Amino acid sequence: MQPPVYAAGPAMPQPAVARPAGKRGRGVAIVAGVVAIGAIVAVAVVAGGGSKKPDSATPAASAGVVASSAAPTAAIAKTGTCTTAAECETACKSDKKQPACVALGKLLLNGKGVTKDVAAAHALFAAACDASDGDGCRSVGADFERGDGVAKDLATARRYYDKSCTLGSADGCAALGWCFDAGMGGPKDPARAVKLADSSCTAGSQIGCRNLGVI
Repeated sequence: MQPPVYAAGPAMPQPAVARPAGKRGRGVAIVAGVVAIGAIVAVAVVAGGGSKKPDSATPAASAGVVASSAAPTAAIAKTGTCTTAAECETACKSDKKQPACVALGKLLLNGKGVTKDVAAAHALFAAACDASDGDGCRSVGADFERGDGVAKDLATARRYYDKSCTLGSADGCAALGWCFDAGMGGPKDPARAVKLADSSCTAGSQIGCRNLGVI
C-alpha cells in the first residue's frame, strides 16, 4: 500500500518521515533536523542584523560630536562671529576679523566675561570703523553720544552714524534716522527720519522698527 501523499506547503515536512525508522532513516532525520536548525539560526541572524548596526554607527556619532564642536571654531575664523572674550580676541587679533573686534569691544564696554575697559572698547570700535566695518562706526557714534571712553560730542556721533549707514549697517541707519528726528547733532529732517526708520526696520534692525513706531 502506497503512503499517503501530502499537499506541498511551506510549513509541512516531507512524507519521508512516515518511512520505517532504520539506522539510515534516523541519520537522514538527524541531518534534516540540523539543516532546519541551521536555517532557523540563519533567519534569526539576518533578522537581528539591524540591531547590530548601532554598534557600527557609534564611531560616526562620535565623529559627529567632534565635527559639531569644531564647527563654531571654523565659523569664527571665517566670519568673525564669536560669543566669548577668548574667542573674540583670537578672531580679532589673529584672524583680523573686524566683527570679532567689535564684539570684543562690546564685551569690554559692558564688562561681560572680561574686566570692563571702556577706553579699550572704544579703540577697538574706532579701528574697526577705520577698516570700513559699519557696526564699528555705529559703536563709535554711540560712544560719542553717551560719552563712553571719549568726551560727549553729539555732532561727531551723528557723523559716525552717517558713515555707519553708508557702510550698510541697518542699526547705523536707524541711529541716523533718530538724529534726524530729534535734531541730535544737527538739523531735523522728519521725512528722512521716517525713511531711515522704515528702511532700517525692513533690513532687520530692531532699533529701526522701534523708532518707526514712535517717530
